[in-house]
Amino acid sequence: MRFNQYFQYGFWIFFLFGSHIFYSQETNLRSKFDFSEIDFANDTSVAISGDWEFYWDTLLDPGDSSPNYSLEYLPEFWKNYGVNEYSSTGYATFRTKIKLRRDRPILAFQLGDIHNSYNLFVNNELVRSVGHVTTSIKGSVPKWVPQFVVLDDTSEILEITLQVSNFQHRNGGVQHAIVLGNVDYLLSVKESVSLADLLLGGSCMVIGLFFFGMYFFYKKDKSTFYFGLFCFSFAVRVLIVGSRSLLIIMPWLPWGIAIRIEYLTLFLSVIFFLYFIYFSFREQTSKLLVQFISYIYLVIITGTILLPASIFTYFVIFNNTLLLGLITYSFMVYVKAFRRKVFGSGWAILSLVVLLVAVGLALAEYANLFIPSPILVSSAFLAFVFTMSLIFASRFGKAFSDVESLRIDAEVQNAKISEQHDLIKDSIHYAKRIQRSLLPSITTIHEKLPNSVIYYNPQSVVSGDFYWFKYVESTNDVLLAISDCTGHGVPGAFMSIVGISSLDKIVSTNPNYSASEILEQLNSEIRQKLNSDNHDQVEEGMDIIICRISLDTNTITFSSALHKLVVVRDGKADFFSGCRHFIGSRFKKDFKFIDHKLTLKPDDQIFMFSDGVYDQKGGNNGKKLYLKGFEEILIQMANIPVSEQENYLSSKIKSWQGASEQLDDMLVFGWKVK
Repeated sequence: MRFNQYFQYGFWIFFLFGSHIFYSQETNLRSKFDFSEIDFANDTSVAISGDWEFYWDTLLDPGDSSPNYSLEYLPEFWKNYGVNEYSSTGYATFRTKIKLRRDRPILAFQLGDIHNSYNLFVNNELVRSVGHVTTSIKGSVPKWVPQFVVLDDTSEILEITLQVSNFQHRNGGVQHAIVLGNVDYLLSVKESVSLADLLLGGSCMVIGLFFFGMYFFYKKDKSTFYFGLFCFSFAVRVLIVGSRSLLIIMPWLPWGIAIRIEYLTLFLSVIFFLYFIYFSFREQTSKLLVQFISYIYLVIITGTILLPASIFTYFVIFNNTLLLGLITYSFMVYVKAFRRKVFGSGWAILSLVVLLVAVGLALAEYANLFIPSPILVSSAFLAFVFTMSLIFASRFGKAFSDVESLRIDAEVQNAKISEQHDLIKDSIHYAKRIQRSLLPSITTIHEKLPNSVIYYNPQSVVSGDFYWFKYVESTNDVLLAISDCTGHGVPGAFMSIVGISSLDKIVSTNPNYSASEILEQLNSEIRQKLNSDNHDQVEEGMDIIICRISLDTNTITFSSALHKLVVVRDGKADFFSGCRHFIGSRFKKDFKFIDHKLTLKPDDQIFMFSDGVYDQKGGNNGKKLYLKGFEEILIQMANIPVSEQENYLSSKIKSWQGASEQLDDMLVFGWKVK
């Protein structure tokens, strides 16, 4: 205990019985602050820091006397007085007197956090009461809201009496010095502090919302989500501590909830920052360590929610130790990432340096070493958040640069592809002209088979379906083939050319071959040209039907490989099937194609077709037309003039297909007997 305190106690005992004679406002108080030489002009203020009279377990009103006091320094928590002399919870009175000039301007007190409720008297007047001061926890109402008290008393000597009680927090007493100053200047300082906090908190909220939006549109990068959470929780903490703007805006908020928000935002900011580091530099961060720290903070956060403030406020001590370790570990992660040239690691190191400066300023103010400018502290924390944002900015910049490079490369490739596409397109259209030139003309077919109709609708530019026609003058017969090659488009077109050239070769050599003989010879030609006997080759070929029509007798001899012939007579359709082997396949031993002979009557109409029509999907349910539906169309076609049948069939197919994509080449041939 200090020497002057012993002296004061001795003096008090010596004058114990005569104290009522000597006691007065001028002579009794041992704690004095002489500000009579300060005129408190603009931009002038003083902190009433120093020794105050301290009365433990006593609530003294102005004018009351008590011998049980000591001189203790303010601002300070009373548990730090002496050696474990006072507990954290309890109540006490602080007293001092201030000497001022009489010709002073209007002055005011600026009061910060006083744990946790207090009454402030100036001379004999109660000028401010915050919370409810009691001598026990029963009825105690804690409250933290910065106070601004204008001094109406113009006396030269001001006796200050401060009653304080604390039963809910781990610290009791005066945390921040009471500041005395010119009212206009203190108001401007108060506004500056509030604006600085609002600027920092609002900026962090906006940045947090921005990164939430980034995560919403690109959920693969979780670092944006956790950085948004960090900014948001940090913003709430800024608004609820410092100038306590949030409590001023919401004075109805209970102290128990407010202090939980204050501590939860602190702990959550740390864990969100940890996860931001993990997802930003995953290869350089230990997943096991992140999980271990997460479990620790889960316990801390749960305790903060469930336990009373007198207990969970101690968690901040453990948190500060973890935070120091986390900052050190973060620095190691950033350096490792920087060495591996990870984009954004340089900005991460800079942000950590800025964070250390900001934390250092905040700790200096908390420890009452010096009071830095609030704008400086807020600017330091805002600079930290901004430099953290630059981690993403550098990565996005690289991503945009890479995208731009890819765009340029894509444009070059697209130009080449477009050029190749034009060449291929020109080649395909040239192939179309070649393929169409190999097909017999409709005029030639109509000369020998009047009342015939051909519906030819390739799925793409060139077709795998083809029709073939040959007139044999020596017998007055017509040879007609309808074929569907494997594949469609260019591959099918190649097969159709092979088929047409093979048929021309076979018939020019043996014009009197029967339909079945032509198919057998065609199969040999196709297999030979495609080298189908090599087992490493995929079997390709065609489905085909060949008819030999005698114009003298109106008889048809046909042979088919997986194709059908339909005869519509008297409103009914008869289907005739061929062999179940396609041209180009490996036949079984002794297999022979079979000839079918039909005698036609006047008004009979025959139809031959590929499977592209009845396999087409459409209708209300997107199903295939199938042979049953196609049969109905053929019967209806036979009842209308042949000249109208092509348009009729086309409209029926388009109506069935609707918006569905055409799936295959379509080919239908019809001939009506007269």
